[in-house]
Amino acid sequence: MHLVSDFDDTLVDTTRYWNVWLDKLERVGIDRELAIKKGTELFPITFSLIAHMESLSIPLATATELLKEMMEHVKEQGSAYVFSDVFDFFSRHKQEHSFSLLTYGDSENQMWRLKESGLEEIFSFIQIAGPDKHKVKHVSEMLQTVTQQIVFVDDSPNELNPVVDAGLPVVLYRLVRPGAKHDYVHDRDNLAWKRITSLSEIELN
Repeated sequence: MHLVSDFDDTLVDTTRYWNVWLDKLERVGIDRELAIKKGTELFPITFSLIAHMESLSIPLATATELLKEMMEHVKEQGSAYVFSDVFDFFSRHKQEHSFSLLTYGDSENQMWRLKESGLEEIFSFIQIAGPDKHKVKHVSEMLQTVTQQIVFVDDSPNELNPVVDAGLPVVLYRLVRPGAKHDYVHDRDNLAWKRITSLSEIELN
C-alpha cells in the first residue's frame, strides 16, 4: 500500500509550535488575539512566519530577530515536535509499503520545518498543496501513477471531505491528536473515514 500523510498536527505537534511562536510575538508587544486573527486569515492562503509578521506590521529589525530566534529553535527542537508514534510506525512498515507527504502551505516554510523534523528522508516524494491546487487534486493525480492502494491520512475534515465527495477510491483515516486544531467530532467520523488517535491504528495490508 502507499500511505499519503499530512504533516501539521498529524506527524508533528503544530499546535505547540504555534503557541511557541505566539509567545515570541507577545514578548515583543503583539496582542495574542490579534496574532491569532491574522494567522487564521493567512492559513487558507499559505502561512509563513514572514507573511505573518508582515500582516502584523512588525518592524524589520524586530522581525529579523524573531525569525532568527524561531529558525534556531526549530533547528534545535524540530525532531522534538514529532509525535511519539511517528518514527516507530514508518520504521515498522518501510519494507513493505511506500510513503509520500502531502502538506498544505508555503513551500519554503513547510520544507524547512520538514527537514528540521528529521522526517524528510522517509518519503518517496513530497507534495505541497495550496489555494490553487488543493489536496484532493494531488490525490486524484496520484491515482493515475501509483499502482498500490492509496491510504490517505489527515487531521482535517476540510481535506478529507473533498476526497469523499469526488468518489476517489482511497482508504481514508482522520488522525485526531488530543488538543490539536481539529480535535472535534465530525458527522462523517467512522462512516466516510475511520477516526483514529495514533498512526498505529492504521491498517496497512
